[in-house]
Amino acid sequence: MSRFGTATDTLRWGDCQNVTLVNSALAHVVTMQSKQLAQARWRWPLLWGMRVSIEPQIAAGETLTFTVTFQVTIGSGQNTATVSFVYLLTAANGYAPITDFQQLPAQDIQVTCTVSSPGGSGLTDNIRVGAFLAPVTEPHAMTHVYEMMSGEADAPGARWMTEHHGSDPDGPQPGTGQGFPINPDPLHYQRRGP
Repeated sequence: MSRFGTATDTLRWGDCQNVTLVNSALAHVVTMQSKQLAQARWRWPLLWGMRVSIEPQIAAGETLTFTVTFQVTIGSGQNTATVSFVYLLTAANGYAPITDFQQLPAQDIQVTCTVSSPGGSGLTDNIRVGAFLAPVTEPHAMTHVYEMMSGEADAPGARWMTEHHGSDPDGPQPGTGQGFPINPDPLHYQRRGP
């Protein structure tokens, strides 16, 4: 098994959850928090892509404004910080679904979501929230490629592109896989047999 395969045990690439708000007749803010939507850890910092989605399933006749806040905790080394991405759902835009994409540099990343609205409707509202993570860059990928290639020049059977020597019968010739024909010789076809 690859030494990198163990990282998949610590990853939660994303999830969708329904957040249900039961608005009372009293005028106070109602807030519900999702469970953890996404969580990932890596061996070193890289650039994460985070796609968030919000699908409101609002009761007919609703006129409240809903605030959806994604709390994203990012960490690198011994330091962590929490950043928030806030989205508004209003009756004015018909509670249109929202998708957004953010790029975050981090080593570890964790995503939760909070939905809140002022009370007063007496209705039950459901908002489906989702967050999905994927690495955008893998900074050590080129280092690993270089490490794999660094010892190949001396390996038996390794062949590298060399200068093409034209019509020199002792040099690499086109079609043999041994040379790199910058200016290849013209091809001359001959009839075979009768």
